[in-house]
Amino acid sequence: MEKRYDKGQIETVVLQAVLARPYKEFGGCRIYPLHAEGEEAVVKNLAGSREVTTLAELEDAVNAPEVANVFIGRFAAVTSKGMKNVLSRTSLAKDIFCAFEIRE
Repeated sequence: MEKRYDKGQIETVVLQAVLARPYKEFGGCRIYPLHAEGEEAVVKNLAGSREVTTLAELEDAVNAPEVANVFIGRFAAVTSKGMKNVLSRTSLAKDIFCAFEIRE
């Protein structure tokens, strides 16, 4: 049976991946960009989202070219199409060009 992530494990993996990416400071937040060209591309990518809860589902989703964003539970997401960016649903609701923000 496939092991499911708990919130702590997801948070650790997500934060490690996010902190390894280049970012810009804006309004006291670290902003990690979405690597998509223009607003239409970002919105189109968000429309293809699906949720995963297991490691096997995550690996399949990241490697699936037709899926743009893969939500890991309600905590975060990973984009596929080879990008493997970490995304935050909260940040996406505020600004579709923001992939993740960390308030310190």
